[in-house]
Amino acid sequence: MEFKILSVVDTRKVFEQEDHHVLYNLGLMFLHGKRVQQNYAKAAKWFRKAAERGNIAAMHQLGEMYRCGEGVPQDDTEAIQWFRKAGQNETSIKMLMNKLR
Repeated sequence: MEFKILSVVDTRKVFEQEDHHVLYNLGLMFLHGKRVQQNYAKAAKWFRKAAERGNIAAMHQLGEMYRCGEGVPQDDTEAIQWFRKAGQNETSIKMLMNKLR
């Protein structure tokens, strides 16, 4: 059996082509600092990639990050847009936006 050792660039290409579940999990790793150094900006990057591929949990997480300004500029309008994309109804969006910051 032959194994190919992937370079960092090759590994990133593999991750970027993976499905939204892998991308979402990468976001979680950076968000919580699991096996990597915690980095909110990188978490947002991976959540965005997952969200663009249809991952609803990633859409919600991006909404939270914009609401709190973690890894992205704080932006209520952007947060609401991501919550809507995630399928949140207006009542739950109001509740989410009224959370203590």
